[in-house]
Amino acid sequence: MCDLYSISIIMKRFYFFTSLCVLLSSISLSAQNNIGSIEGGLFVGLNYATDKCGYASVKSGPGFGLEMRYIFYGSPIDLGIQYSFSRTNREYKTDLTYGDNTEGTNSSNLLVIGDYNFRMNKSSLFVGLGAGLAKFSNASPAENFYKDGKLISRDFVGNNKYSVCILPRIGIKLFNHLRFSIEYKIEERASSNVAFNVGFTIGGK
Repeated sequence: MCDLYSISIIMKRFYFFTSLCVLLSSISLSAQNNIGSIEGGLFVGLNYATDKCGYASVKSGPGFGLEMRYIFYGSPIDLGIQYSFSRTNREYKTDLTYGDNTEGTNSSNLLVIGDYNFRMNKSSLFVGLGAGLAKFSNASPAENFYKDGKLISRDFVGNNKYSVCILPRIGIKLFNHLRFSIEYKIEERASSNVAFNVGFTIGGK
């Protein structure tokens, strides 16, 4: 369930990412040479699980992260590292008249990621692909089993486990700083999700 402890963990990570983004972005402004430049940014978004896993419905969950990219001058390709946190929420059937009937999975991702950019003055379209690891800090059931509309058993994923993560994405960058993207995190079944993100970057071209 999404209790106060889970919310405090999410907020602490968000503050940490924000502070780290400001620090790294200030460094990126001076880390430029004749080959390329560094761009850093922070993004936030909403995640939607791609598999209901036997639940009644899928609900949105928060996501945020930090990304640093090296942009090669004269090339449409950039390479970087992304660290992100995401939560996928699901709503289960219940015959109770009180309490929260939402459960979710938290995951932290560390990925190597690259984009191919179609640049147009101060804007660009991009398609990208990332690969790395996902760690589950809190996991909800991977499958629920019902009989006559009532929950009878669950198959849990477990905590502190790892999964390979593959991330294809598409997006647009406006005014050299504002980024909108759609990402598909392909990882452990209960945590795989589609994310709609908006971010702000500093540095680069």
